[in-house]
Amino acid sequence: MKKILVTISIYVCFFQFVFSQDGVHERVGPFSKRIEYNILNWGKGYNLNGKGNTAKRFFGNFNAPIEFIFYPSLEYWSALPSGFRIMKDSLDKAYILEAKRILNNGEVLEAVRSHIKNLEKYFEETNKLTKIDSCSFYISNQLAEKLYEKMVSIIDNFKAKGVPPNYYHGYEVTFRTVVEDEVWTLDINIPTGNARKMSDLCMQIIEDAYNKKLDEASYIKLLDNF
Repeated sequence: MKKILVTISIYVCFFQFVFSQDGVHERVGPFSKRIEYNILNWGKGYNLNGKGNTAKRFFGNFNAPIEFIFYPSLEYWSALPSGFRIMKDSLDKAYILEAKRILNNGEVLEAVRSHIKNLEKYFEETNKLTKIDSCSFYISNQLAEKLYEKMVSIIDNFKAKGVPPNYYHGYEVTFRTVVEDEVWTLDINIPTGNARKMSDLCMQIIEDAYNKKLDEASYIKLLDNF
């Protein structure tokens, strides 16, 4: 629990400051925005091509209506890669929030980087050594639907301004959602504007999930304010 709090303190500003910014992503880090088919042809199942190594380990069996992933930068090895997704239960009646995090990320990176240079071997070795922790909770339809609506809006209306700097570092986030037959993905290095607001809220949800104190009323109020 101490490590997830470290992550929040490094990367998340106070909500009072963050929610005063506008919705434009200004000159901080690179981004990519993709819209693809959700289902592949010839019986190949869900389109997971846009998911990286961590995303596939967390949520690689299908594309959920809502997915969020946080990737700490290499200079903050003690921070935990983490994320959550929201999906319907097996009876397709209620929504479940499933949160995941890699518990020993820093230790594994430090051990593996010292002797593995090949990228494919690097990912193969880290997959063997990292430990994923997960927890899940039922949530209300109101919260699930508001999060979905806001995530679709964040991706759809995302606009960058200016020219990115030559040097950048820091954390990255991924927003992913399914819209009809499409899967929408937005990857951002150090988000600003509304993307930062959404990222901070998602990080708060992850922290609260592991503390077993989800505050739906607070999340809904924050979502209504941007």
